[in-house]
Order: sequence, then C-alpha cells, then structure tokens
Amino acid sequence: MTDCSSGSPKPRAFVAESSDRHDMRGVAEFGELLPLCGAREIHPMQLDSLWAAFETRLRESGFDPDADFIVHTGHSILVSVLLCVAVHVWGSARVLVFDARTSRYRERRLCPSKRVGASG
Repeated sequence: MTDCSSGSPKPRAFVAESSDRHDMRGVAEFGELLPLCGAREIHPMQLDSLWAAFETRLRESGFDPDADFIVHTGHSILVSVLLCVAVHVWGSARVLVFDARTSRYRERRLCPSKRVGASG
C-alpha cells in the first residue's frame, strides 16, 4: 500500500476490535481504520489467544511501527494487550489518543528506553 504522491507507505490506524460505540471519524486524517478483531471475537480474559491473534494479524498486515498507528479506544484489556504486543515485538508504537478538550486525536509514541526484564 503506497501513497503515490510520496512513494512512502500510507499509514494505517489499527483498532483492537470493530465497534460502533465510538466516533472514529477523526481517525481518517491519520490513515485507514483497520480493526484487528470482530466485536467480541476473542474474550478479553483469554490473554494467550488475544496476544497470539494480535501478533499474527499485525505481522500479516505488515505493521510498521514508524508509519502505522494504534488507536487507544475500546475495551481497556484489549487495547492494553495490543499495545504490549506492538512494543514487545516491534520495540515501539505510534498511538492515537482522543483529546476530549479539542475533540481530536493526538499522536503519542510509546518507545521504552529499556525492555522489561533487561539487565543493565
């Protein structure tokens, strides 16, 4: 998927699950909205299944932590696991967080300086 004007990949905005409970129109300015799971496809407490599904689907989609976004919306456990997968596997994640004051999404970057459990 390439943006013809610049030759660089067009960003995508991944959400943990599809849902019509949240207004996602503001995400369009950041990229194409792509749900990783259908609504209630995986129970939030099935962490091993959830982790495996998110990692597989991000890999299959060609997730690029420098170009793509993860939207911080939806069930808190699903979003938390999705962010953990992205940071654990790819080392960082660009996150879109809704700012209620301005009614817009804001970009944040999760880029830990040291991996959990790393010695040093």
